[in-house]
Amino acid sequence: MIRRAKAGLLHHIEVELFSTTLPSSLHCSRQRLFITLSILLALFMSGCDDTRRDLFDYAIDYERGRGGLVVDEVDVAGLRISFLRSERFNPPRRSIDIDEQSSALDRENEDMRDETPREVIVLLHGFGGDKDNWVRLAAELGSHYTLIIPDLPGHGDSSKDLALDYDLPQQVIRLRNFLRTLGLTEFHLAGNSMGGAIASLYAAQYPDQIETLTLFNPAGIYDVESDFIKGLGEGNNALIIGSPDEFDELIGYAMADPPFIPWPLKSVMAERAAAQQDVLEKIYTDLSPEEPDYEFRDIIRKIRSPTLVLWGALDRVIAQGNAEAFTLLIPNARKFIFEDAGHMPMLERPGKSAELMHGFILNQARVAPAPAP
Repeated sequence: MIRRAKAGLLHHIEVELFSTTLPSSLHCSRQRLFITLSILLALFMSGCDDTRRDLFDYAIDYERGRGGLVVDEVDVAGLRISFLRSERFNPPRRSIDIDEQSSALDRENEDMRDETPREVIVLLHGFGGDKDNWVRLAAELGSHYTLIIPDLPGHGDSSKDLALDYDLPQQVIRLRNFLRTLGLTEFHLAGNSMGGAIASLYAAQYPDQIETLTLFNPAGIYDVESDFIKGLGEGNNALIIGSPDEFDELIGYAMADPPFIPWPLKSVMAERAAAQQDVLEKIYTDLSPEEPDYEFRDIIRKIRSPTLVLWGALDRVIAQGNAEAFTLLIPNARKFIFEDAGHMPMLERPGKSAELMHGFILNQARVAPAPAP
């Protein structure tokens, strides 16, 4: 009886809460919010922990569904890669070993070119994030494009191996292996923060695959100091938390205008973020060598695809002033600044982000690549 009651109440919450208080709709009435919270209180009395997790799963499934996304998983060179994909796109699977230079696989992918939808967008999340960072943008773009959104290794539901090296070049190789496993040979590429840095290096290394490149507050250049960089100098990494109590501070760094998250959902997110402390500390160490064996600026000069740089003016993690360096270094690049957003415009301003991306792709996808320097 209690289980059936929970299921019925969760369905009511799905209708009531998701139509009013989840990120896709921020103008809910106080009365409906009060009703929703009352229902939640009743649910908590019959098993708080299970209910919070159930509600979280309902919320995530709902947001994914708005973008037409389903969860999938592949094994790539011994690593489990979890990803979201457009439901209508069932990619071919190809086994791949650690040798990323397999000419046989290249020939197979060339043969599959006509089987793969042309208008594919691959979206890469940032440090400490996961594939669901893109669900609000996916709700705006999902009807126009096939979307592929991986959990990068070390994040989300993908493999988390403390013995791996998570520096940017290694993550580029793993991304290449993942995309080849799915048979993708031409696509639009976008990334946020760390994902933007990986996307930049990927676009420079594999220019023939990239139709357009979109960078949301990309990492890699830090000429202008941010609050986060200043905090690092004081021994505080605000992007890695050890306790759920620190989650609000993390959100404050990540977004200037975060979407409303009901407490039961936020508590689950906070617990999951705190549980990632060990692997995130390893990843951050690998991303921040004292003497990197590559020069980021020199590499991104080689990008030939049309590039759109989007940045939130209120970014506390990577200062907006660094946008200029990307547009100066990357040929055929343009930028747009969100005056009222922070480090994650695709979550804070998904509608405008989608409008800019879609318009850019329509206008630029057929532009001839810039000549190699």
